Amino acid sequence: MNTALLKLRTTRAPWAAAGVIVAAAAAVLALNAALLGRPGQPALTPEVLVDLVRAPGRLTGAAALLFGLLLTTSECRHGTALSSRLVQPRTTVRLLGAAVAAAVAGAVLAGIVTVLMLGGSAAILASADLAVEPFRYGTPAAVAALIVTAALHGIAGVGLGELLRNPAAAVGVVLGWIFVVEGIVPVVLRQPDFGRWLPGGAIQSALEPSVGGVALLAVYAVAVLALGGLRASRDA
Repeated sequence: MNTALLKLRTTRAPWAAAGVIVAAAAAVLALNAALLGRPGQPALTPEVLVDLVRAPGRLTGAAALLFGLLLTTSECRHGTALSSRLVQPRTTVRLLGAAVAAAVAGAVLAGIVTVLMLGGSAAILASADLAVEPFRYGTPAAVAALIVTAALHGIAGVGLGELLRNPAAAVGVVLGWIFVVEGIVPVVLRQPDFGRWLPGGAIQSALEPSVGGVALLAVYAVAVLALGGLRASRDA
Protein backbone atom coordinates (compact mmCIF):
# COMPACT_ATOMS: atom_id res chain seq x y z
CA MET A 1 0.00 0.00 0.00
CA ASN A 2 2.81 2.42 0.85
CA THR A 3 4.32 1.97 -2.60
CA ALA A 4 0.96 2.64 -4.25
CA LEU A 5 0.40 5.77 -2.17
CA LEU A 6 3.87 6.99 -3.06
CA LYS A 7 3.06 6.43 -6.72
CA LEU A 8 -0.06 8.57 -6.41
CA ARG A 9 1.79 11.33 -4.56
CA THR A 10 4.58 11.52 -7.12
CA THR A 11 2.41 11.44 -10.26
CA ARG A 12 0.99 14.60 -11.79
CA ALA A 13 -2.36 13.25 -12.96
CA PRO A 14 -3.87 12.57 -9.50
CA TRP A 15 -2.92 16.04 -8.32
CA ALA A 16 -4.39 17.56 -11.46
CA ALA A 17 -7.63 15.60 -11.01
CA ALA A 18 -7.84 16.62 -7.35
CA GLY A 19 -7.26 20.25 -8.30
CA VAL A 20 -10.05 20.12 -10.88
CA ILE A 21 -12.48 18.66 -8.34
CA VAL A 22 -11.63 21.26 -5.70
CA ALA A 23 -12.04 24.03 -8.30
CA ALA A 24 -15.38 22.56 -9.38
CA ALA A 25 -16.56 22.46 -5.76
CA ALA A 26 -15.57 26.09 -5.31
CA ALA A 27 -17.45 26.98 -8.50
CA VAL A 28 -20.57 25.21 -7.19
CA LEU A 29 -20.36 27.27 -4.00
CA ALA A 30 -19.90 30.52 -5.92
CA LEU A 31 -22.82 29.74 -8.23
CA ASN A 32 -25.13 28.89 -5.35
CA ALA A 33 -24.05 31.98 -3.42
CA ALA A 34 -25.06 34.07 -6.40
CA LEU A 35 -28.38 32.33 -7.15
CA LEU A 36 -29.93 30.92 -3.98
CA GLY A 37 -32.75 33.07 -2.67
CA ARG A 38 -33.04 35.12 -5.85
CA PRO A 39 -36.40 35.44 -7.63
CA GLY A 40 -37.14 32.25 -9.55
CA GLN A 41 -34.38 30.33 -7.76
CA PRO A 42 -34.56 27.85 -4.84
CA ALA A 43 -35.00 29.43 -1.43
CA LEU A 44 -31.95 29.91 0.78
CA THR A 45 -32.74 27.94 3.94
CA PRO A 46 -30.63 26.04 6.51
CA GLU A 47 -31.65 22.76 4.82
CA VAL A 48 -29.64 23.70 1.72
CA LEU A 49 -26.46 22.74 3.59
CA VAL A 50 -26.88 19.02 2.94
CA ASP A 51 -27.66 19.59 -0.75
CA LEU A 52 -24.49 21.61 -1.20
CA VAL A 53 -22.42 18.96 0.57
CA ARG A 54 -23.76 16.28 -1.78
CA ALA A 55 -23.38 18.39 -4.94
CA PRO A 56 -19.81 17.34 -5.93
CA GLY A 57 -20.32 13.71 -4.94
CA ARG A 58 -20.24 12.22 -8.43
CA LEU A 59 -17.25 14.32 -9.49
CA THR A 60 -15.32 13.30 -6.38
CA GLY A 61 -16.12 9.66 -7.10
CA ALA A 62 -14.92 10.07 -10.68
CA ALA A 63 -11.58 11.43 -9.45
CA ALA A 64 -11.21 8.52 -7.01
CA LEU A 65 -11.97 6.10 -9.86
CA LEU A 66 -9.21 7.78 -11.85
CA PHE A 67 -6.80 7.30 -8.93
CA GLY A 68 -7.44 3.57 -9.04
CA LEU A 69 -7.15 3.40 -12.81
CA LEU A 70 -3.82 5.20 -12.76
CA LEU A 71 -2.35 2.87 -10.16
CA THR A 72 -2.79 -0.18 -12.38
CA THR A 73 -2.75 1.13 -15.96
CA SER A 74 0.38 3.24 -15.42
CA GLU A 75 2.42 0.09 -14.83
CA CYS A 76 1.56 -1.21 -18.28
CA ARG A 77 1.95 2.20 -19.87
CA HIS A 78 5.42 2.80 -18.42
CA GLY A 79 6.55 -0.82 -18.49
CA THR A 80 6.99 -1.13 -14.72
CA ALA A 81 4.64 -4.08 -14.21
CA LEU A 82 7.51 -6.59 -14.16
CA SER A 83 9.48 -4.65 -11.55
CA SER A 84 6.36 -4.35 -9.38
CA ARG A 85 5.89 -8.11 -9.54
CA LEU A 86 9.50 -8.65 -8.56
CA VAL A 87 9.05 -6.41 -5.53
CA GLN A 88 5.76 -8.11 -4.59
CA PRO A 89 5.32 -11.44 -6.40
CA ARG A 90 2.00 -12.22 -4.72
CA THR A 91 -0.63 -10.83 -7.09
CA THR A 92 -3.42 -10.72 -4.53
CA VAL A 93 -1.34 -8.76 -2.02
CA ARG A 94 -0.18 -6.31 -4.68
CA LEU A 95 -3.69 -5.72 -5.98
CA LEU A 96 -5.20 -5.35 -2.51
CA GLY A 97 -2.48 -2.86 -1.61
CA ALA A 98 -3.34 -0.77 -4.67
CA ALA A 99 -7.06 -0.99 -3.84
CA VAL A 100 -6.50 0.19 -0.26
CA ALA A 101 -4.27 3.02 -1.47
CA ALA A 102 -6.87 4.16 -4.01
CA ALA A 103 -9.62 3.93 -1.38
CA VAL A 104 -7.58 6.01 1.07
CA ALA A 105 -6.74 8.61 -1.59
CA GLY A 106 -10.40 8.83 -2.64
CA ALA A 107 -11.55 9.17 0.96
CA VAL A 108 -8.98 11.91 1.66
CA LEU A 109 -10.08 13.85 -1.44
CA ALA A 110 -13.72 13.46 -0.42
CA GLY A 111 -12.84 14.72 3.06
CA ILE A 112 -11.11 17.80 1.64
CA VAL A 113 -14.04 18.54 -0.67
CA THR A 114 -16.49 18.04 2.20
CA VAL A 115 -14.62 20.49 4.43
CA LEU A 116 -14.65 23.01 1.58
CA MET A 117 -18.37 22.54 0.96
CA LEU A 118 -19.24 22.74 4.66
CA GLY A 119 -17.15 25.86 5.18
CA GLY A 120 -18.43 27.57 2.04
CA SER A 121 -22.04 26.63 2.76
CA ALA A 122 -21.72 27.92 6.33
CA ALA A 123 -20.42 31.22 4.99
CA ILE A 124 -23.34 31.50 2.56
CA LEU A 125 -25.88 30.79 5.31
CA ALA A 126 -24.19 33.09 7.82
CA SER A 127 -24.13 35.95 5.31
CA ALA A 128 -27.93 35.65 5.10
CA ASP A 129 -28.26 35.53 8.93
CA LEU A 130 -29.42 31.91 8.79
CA ALA A 131 -28.55 29.19 11.28
CA VAL A 132 -25.72 26.84 10.39
CA GLU A 133 -26.71 23.37 11.61
CA PRO A 134 -24.20 20.79 10.36
CA PHE A 135 -25.64 18.01 12.51
CA ARG A 136 -29.19 18.28 11.21
CA TYR A 137 -31.06 17.48 7.98
CA GLY A 138 -29.05 14.29 7.43
CA THR A 139 -25.79 16.15 6.87
CA PRO A 140 -23.54 13.73 8.88
CA ALA A 141 -24.95 10.77 6.92
CA ALA A 142 -24.40 12.62 3.64
CA VAL A 143 -20.77 13.34 4.58
CA ALA A 144 -20.14 9.70 5.50
CA ALA A 145 -21.79 8.52 2.27
CA LEU A 146 -19.64 10.88 0.18
CA ILE A 147 -16.43 9.59 1.75
CA VAL A 148 -17.39 5.89 1.54
CA THR A 149 -18.61 6.28 -2.05
CA ALA A 150 -15.32 7.88 -3.10
CA ALA A 151 -13.36 5.06 -1.44
CA LEU A 152 -15.43 2.44 -3.29
CA HIS A 153 -14.80 4.27 -6.59
CA GLY A 154 -11.08 3.97 -5.93
CA ILE A 155 -11.36 0.22 -5.37
CA ALA A 156 -13.39 -0.21 -8.55
CA GLY A 157 -10.83 1.84 -10.47
CA VAL A 158 -8.02 -0.53 -9.48
CA GLY A 159 -10.00 -3.54 -10.66
CA LEU A 160 -11.04 -1.92 -13.92
CA GLY A 161 -7.49 -0.77 -14.62
CA GLU A 162 -6.17 -4.28 -14.05
CA LEU A 163 -8.82 -5.65 -16.40
CA LEU A 164 -8.19 -3.27 -19.30
CA ARG A 165 -4.52 -2.29 -18.79
CA ASN A 166 -4.97 0.85 -20.89
CA PRO A 167 -5.99 4.22 -19.39
CA ALA A 168 -7.68 5.52 -22.54
CA ALA A 169 -9.64 2.28 -22.96
CA ALA A 170 -10.64 2.29 -19.30
CA VAL A 171 -11.90 5.88 -19.42
CA GLY A 172 -13.73 5.11 -22.68
CA VAL A 173 -15.43 2.09 -21.14
CA VAL A 174 -16.53 4.11 -18.11
CA LEU A 175 -17.95 6.94 -20.24
CA GLY A 176 -19.61 4.52 -22.64
CA TRP A 177 -21.22 2.65 -19.78
CA ILE A 178 -22.52 5.82 -18.10
CA PHE A 179 -23.81 7.62 -21.18
CA VAL A 180 -24.82 4.71 -23.42
CA VAL A 181 -25.30 1.37 -21.69
CA GLU A 182 -27.14 2.64 -18.63
CA GLY A 183 -29.51 4.57 -20.86
CA ILE A 184 -30.19 1.66 -23.20
CA VAL A 185 -30.55 -1.30 -20.82
CA PRO A 186 -33.75 -0.13 -19.06
CA VAL A 187 -35.32 0.67 -22.42
CA VAL A 188 -34.41 -2.72 -23.93
CA LEU A 189 -35.72 -4.54 -20.87
CA ARG A 190 -38.79 -2.27 -20.75
CA GLN A 191 -38.08 -1.74 -17.08
CA PRO A 192 -37.60 2.00 -16.42
CA ASP A 193 -36.77 1.33 -12.76
CA PHE A 194 -34.04 -1.19 -13.59
CA GLY A 195 -31.52 1.63 -13.82
CA ARG A 196 -31.38 1.94 -10.06
CA TRP A 197 -29.78 -1.53 -9.90
CA LEU A 198 -26.99 -0.56 -12.30
CA PRO A 199 -23.76 1.08 -11.09
CA GLY A 200 -24.95 4.60 -11.89
CA GLY A 201 -28.15 4.03 -9.96
CA ALA A 202 -26.19 2.56 -7.06
CA ILE A 203 -23.97 5.64 -6.95
CA GLN A 204 -26.96 7.97 -6.93
CA SER A 205 -28.65 5.95 -4.22
CA ALA A 206 -25.49 5.83 -2.12
CA LEU A 207 -25.12 9.60 -2.24
CA GLU A 208 -28.74 10.27 -1.21
CA PRO A 209 -27.67 8.58 1.17
CA SER A 210 -29.02 5.02 1.29
CA VAL A 211 -27.48 2.05 3.08
CA GLY A 212 -28.79 -0.21 0.32
CA GLY A 213 -27.16 1.97 -2.33
CA VAL A 214 -23.81 1.89 -0.52
CA ALA A 215 -24.07 -1.90 -0.17
CA LEU A 216 -24.87 -2.36 -3.86
CA LEU A 217 -22.02 -0.08 -4.87
CA ALA A 218 -19.68 -2.07 -2.61
CA VAL A 219 -20.76 -5.28 -4.36
CA TYR A 220 -19.96 -3.75 -7.75
CA ALA A 221 -16.57 -2.45 -6.55
CA VAL A 222 -15.53 -5.78 -5.06
CA ALA A 223 -16.76 -7.66 -8.14
CA VAL A 224 -14.72 -5.49 -10.50
CA LEU A 225 -11.66 -5.82 -8.24
CA ALA A 226 -12.10 -9.61 -8.18
CA LEU A 227 -12.29 -9.73 -11.99
CA GLY A 228 -9.14 -7.65 -12.20
CA GLY A 229 -7.48 -10.00 -9.74
CA LEU A 230 -8.42 -13.01 -11.85
CA ARG A 231 -6.79 -11.53 -14.90
CA ALA A 232 -3.71 -10.51 -12.94
CA SER A 233 -3.38 -14.02 -11.48
CA ARG A 234 -3.78 -15.59 -14.91
CA ASP A 235 -1.05 -13.37 -16.40
CA ALA A 236 1.33 -13.74 -13.47
